[in-house]
Amino acid sequence: TSDGARPVPSPAPARAPAGTTTYKFTSMELSPQLKKGSCLYRVRYGNFSNVAFAQVRTYSSGCGNMTVSVYGQNGTIQGTWNSSSYSVRNHGDGCGTYNERQATSSENQIAIGMAVTFNSLGGTTRFMYHSGGSLPAHRNC
Repeated sequence: TSDGARPVPSPAPARAPAGTTTYKFTSMELSPQLKKGSCLYRVRYGNFSNVAFAQVRTYSSGCGNMTVSVYGQNGTIQGTWNSSSYSVRNHGDGCGTYNERQATSSENQIAIGMAVTFNSLGGTTRFMYHSGGSLPAHRNC
């Protein structure tokens, strides 16, 4: 720059730790039902006003303890927000009765992805706006 200040670099892309699977998923709609071991679940992420959110619905007791995270971006700054370990609500839909957990960002964030960490089963599954493989749908509900 003309004043001798060095430009601020953009943050490096988030790297997935070992044991992480990444799928490309860009919809505000709920995903098809997915399966990990005996855990049946669906995910959704997006924005509500200027806040990023991510939700996971679990349909079986085989999911154990898990954490949902939302990835948000404001300009070149990215952040991650995690859920609490308890369910936000219990309800039902076309896949059956579910427990839901949600992560919510601070204000002025655009949702760019989410992750479900299976604390009891092991491993993390990420759902990203720009990258990843095809969703392995267990069934459509």
